[in-house]
Amino acid sequence: KLYMDGLSSDFRDIQGGTTGEGIHAGVMAGTILIALFSYAGLNIKGEYVKFNPSLPSGWKEIKFRFSFKGDDYFCEVSNEKVRIKALVNNGETVKIQIKDSIFELVNNQWATYQ
Repeated sequence: KLYMDGLSSDFRDIQGGTTGEGIHAGVMAGTILIALFSYAGLNIKGEYVKFNPSLPSGWKEIKFRFSFKGDDYFCEVSNEKVRIKALVNNGETVKIQIKDSIFELVNNQWATYQ
């Protein structure tokens, strides 16, 4: 409920007209971070990227991209699988962790982990 309140805040709460043409930037950033860190299970604290997805029941999949330590990642995450590709700048592979398993992701190749 709180997440949905945050998502809809720019549509229904315009502060008496003061944000009618503007945005609630902090709320917008927070809803994006919740989707990535809580629901997609993205963890970028440490040596390598980690995923532990827990999407809400109404969500089928979330797609996003991000950069970590100079490498660019392209992700498609559901509760059943993580599909990911990395553009690795320094080498041919990069380590990632999906739930409790660690994998070597090959540069510029999509991989699917269940």
